Formats: sequence, structure tokens, C-alpha cells
Amino acid sequence: MSILALMLLANTAWSVLMEGRSATVFVWFVMALDLAFLVLGLWLYRRAVKVPPSRE
Repeated sequence: MSILALMLLANTAWSVLMEGRSATVFVWFVMALDLAFLVLGLWLYRRAVKVPPSRE
């Protein structure tokens, strides 16, 4: 999930910075949502690494 969020964030940033698209509210909303998904993915990964697998 983090990798996909990072790729979408890079794609949005590229279109804003290089292609000269005006930074509308929608673009900033997408960037904020991507950052939220990135943080959530990293938090879930960190939480999964800390918890050892259970033996059943």
C-alpha cells in the first residue's frame, strides 16, 4: 500500500511541477490523501514487524 501511495504521490507531483498544471484544490487533496496512505502503510508495516508470528 505504501509503494502504491508513493507512486501516486510522485505522479501527482510530477504533473504539478513539470507540466505546469495549476495546483487546484483537488490536486492538493490527492497529495494529502497520498501522504496519509503512505503514513498508514508505514505504520502498519512497523506494527506488523514488531509483533512476532503466533504459533498455532
